[in-house]
Amino acid sequence: MMALSRFFNSADPCEIGEVLQFAEDHVDPNDQDSIFGAAEVLHRLSQKKDLLNDLIIEPIKNTIDESQPENIYTDATFILGSTKSGIFRLRANVWKVPKARGGKDEFEKRLYAYEAPHDHNFDFLTAGYYGSGYETDLYEYDYESMLPKVGEKVAVRFIERTNLSIGKVMMYRRSRDIHTQHPPIDLSVSVNLLVSTEDQLTRQQQYFDVHHQVSAGFVDGPVSFRVDLIEMAGHLGLQNAVEPLHRIASAHSCKRSRAAAVKSILKIAPGENESIRSKYGSDTSRIVRDACFSDIY
Repeated sequence: MMALSRFFNSADPCEIGEVLQFAEDHVDPNDQDSIFGAAEVLHRLSQKKDLLNDLIIEPIKNTIDESQPENIYTDATFILGSTKSGIFRLRANVWKVPKARGGKDEFEKRLYAYEAPHDHNFDFLTAGYYGSGYETDLYEYDYESMLPKVGEKVAVRFIERTNLSIGKVMMYRRSRDIHTQHPPIDLSVSVNLLVSTEDQLTRQQQYFDVHHQVSAGFVDGPVSFRVDLIEMAGHLGLQNAVEPLHRIASAHSCKRSRAAAVKSILKIAPGENESIRSKYGSDTSRIVRDACFSDIY
C-alpha cells in the first residue's frame, strides 16, 4: 500500500484565490475523497513560481521603516490565505537543513518536527513547491481504538518512505496517518491546503514511538491547552471551578477534557469521591472511568 499521492507534469499556474474558491465550491471538508480531488488545483498553485515573492519582499520593505510585518508567519510557515468560512486555509512551509547551534542541531529539528513521529487532527493536502523536498516515513493507525494516554499501546502499520518532490501532491488523513519527517538535502518549500472541521477541537494530536508502538505524548494545540487549563484549576484548588468542571466532565465531547475535569474535581473536593464515581464511573470512555479511581491517566 502507498500513501494517497498524485504526480503531475507541468501545468498552467493559478492564483491563491482560485484554489480557495475551488475548495469552497467543490470540496466537502468531511469527505476525504472530495478533499483529495483538490490535488490538481493545489499543484497548479505550486507552479506559480512567484507565489512567495510579495510575502517575502513586503516584510523586507517594512523592515526598512521598522514597521511590523502584517503576514502571520514563523521561520517555518507563511499563511497564504483562507476562505471566509475559515474551513480552508493555504500555507507554505519552509523546510531547512538543520544548522548546528552550540554544536547541536536539536533546535531546528524541533522547529521543523524532524524525526518526531506525529499525526494531525485535520486533513490536508501538500504539494512540492521548491527544492528536493523532505523525506518522510508514513504509518497508519486506528484513532478510535486507542486511548489518548501516554504509553498507551497502539497498532502502527508502516506504509512507505517517500519524498515530497516538485510535481507531487500528497494527502495526510486526520487521526490516521503518522509521519516522521526527515530533513531535506537542500532548502525546500511545500504548499498546503488545510481543512478544518468542528471535531478538530476535540481530536487530540499526538506523538508516537513507532518502534515500541505506543503513544509518546501530545502535540500542543487546542485540546492540550484546554486540558492544561482544566488541570491547573485542580492544582490550584479553585473551589469556584468545581461547577463548570462538572459540566465538562458530564457533557464535553473530548474524553481527555472529561477525564481531566474529573481529576481536578477530586483534587479540589476530595470528599466527593463516591459521588464522582457514581456520576462518571460508567462513562463511555475508559480514560474517564479510570480517572474516577486513579491518579494516572
